[in-house]
Amino acid sequence: MNISDITAVFVNCCTFEYTKALVDGLRNCYPDLKFVIVDNGSFDESTEYLNRIDGMEGLRVIFNETNRGHGPGMDQAIRGAKTSLLLVLDSDVEVLQCGFLELMVPYFEADPQLYLLGDKSKKGRCGRARQRYEQALRDGTLNVNLFHSMMRRDWYLTLPRFPHHGSISTMNQNEGRERGLAFGEFPIQKYLHHIGGRTITVLGGRFVSGEPIDPRTFRGEEY
Repeated sequence: MNISDITAVFVNCCTFEYTKALVDGLRNCYPDLKFVIVDNGSFDESTEYLNRIDGMEGLRVIFNETNRGHGPGMDQAIRGAKTSLLLVLDSDVEVLQCGFLELMVPYFEADPQLYLLGDKSKKGRCGRARQRYEQALRDGTLNVNLFHSMMRRDWYLTLPRFPHHGSISTMNQNEGRERGLAFGEFPIQKYLHHIGGRTITVLGGRFVSGEPIDPRTFRGEEY
């Protein structure tokens, strides 16, 4: 198993600058890295950019006419990939330095039960979040942060699909843990930084709507 057996997967919705920076940053580190990008009905410069790169060597874009939600979009990207390992990302992740993929692959070679590898959830600010974190820490059930992690694709396909939005991988990871899959910790934040919340910033709070919707309706009178 090597880097040629990895595909970067993520969802874009009106985050053109971040998406382009992410693709450029990863391609600068790994020129032959494969991509499957799902576009959830963008109406900004993303459409032109993604149409331009779609079909380039190792790059595939899946276009949705409406915003199907982050979870279903990620599910599309995962099922659209063909490699054993996936670099699972949010579109607003920035590349800090190269050299992480070759460090992560050996974890999967060493443990065929390893499902997800990345940094673990952090202690929340509110009381309930802290309590859940501390209990999960005691139980050894801290989830991996999906927004910059590595996944074994075949295991995902046996587990519940990601839901529309929210903590899209919680049920998926919990089910995997019940089945005896392993979750590894890797300091990926040294290499990738998740800015967070860019799509919601662009589209507003209704981005978390539970139904597929034309994202243009999020923008309101200002646009």
